[in-house]
Amino acid sequence: MAAYGVQRDQIKGPDWATTEDMHEAARFDISAKVPPGTTKDQAVKMLQNLLAERFGMSLHHETVQVSGYAVVVAKGGSKH
Repeated sequence: MAAYGVQRDQIKGPDWATTEDMHEAARFDISAKVPPGTTKDQAVKMLQNLLAERFGMSLHHETVQVSGYAVVVAKGGSKH
């Protein structure tokens, strides 16, 4: 999630990768050194490369439309 700036509910995949129980069981600790002066964007790219090289992780982005409602204040303001 940190490597790609997504939330858990934005991730699709097999059950073992997306269930809450497996997130706890399949957790990895990654220890790495980042060179001094590295920007946040560079560090994120390094993490993405590490995940691809060591774990064979790949992904794609897609836009999905979902239905929902917007709660807005009426023209005359709130009436409480």
